[in-house]
Amino acid sequence: MLANQGLLGIAFFETTASIILLVLFLLFRRDQPAVYFRFWLIGWCCFTLSAFSELGQLAYPLPGLNLASVLSQAAALILFLIAVMHCSVGSERRIWSAVPLIGLILAAIYYVERRGPGQVTSLHWETAIFETVICLLAGWMMWRAEMVRHSHGAQLLAGIFLLSGLHGLDRPLWMDSAREAKN
Repeated sequence: MLANQGLLGIAFFETTASIILLVLFLLFRRDQPAVYFRFWLIGWCCFTLSAFSELGQLAYPLPGLNLASVLSQAAALILFLIAVMHCSVGSERRIWSAVPLIGLILAAIYYVERRGPGQVTSLHWETAIFETVICLLAGWMMWRAEMVRHSHGAQLLAGIFLLSGLHGLDRPLWMDSAREAKN
């Protein structure tokens, strides 16, 4: 019997939803010839890998799974931001020039998180602030884009990014709150 079955159930459903949405995005790929959609699809693959890592860490706590989860989630958010930038601006020039910057940012996150507590949902302040800023920036850019005026899906996506950014502001304190709730 696992000690944290509630978290395991949540991670299982998150992973299942990620897989289903990844399959749908792959099916929509034929209808989306834009380059930004490739970044969106690669970002969703990273997000699905993050969900698998969380699920694996809850089921079998292996040493590197938390770091894999944090890095793949950060990579997904960066790729989503790039896709939103190019989708909202409408330009597809030099979209691949951001790849070295992504590598540098992920190396910095690895440096910060490599000695972390290794628990699910635990982050250092630097990484939590970075992810919050990425989400808020993507949501703000999407909300101000021209396509939002014509598409309810774009409005929902912008709202999701904004809410996700606001939700993650205090993420490093989540484990402390869980410990206090246990006592």
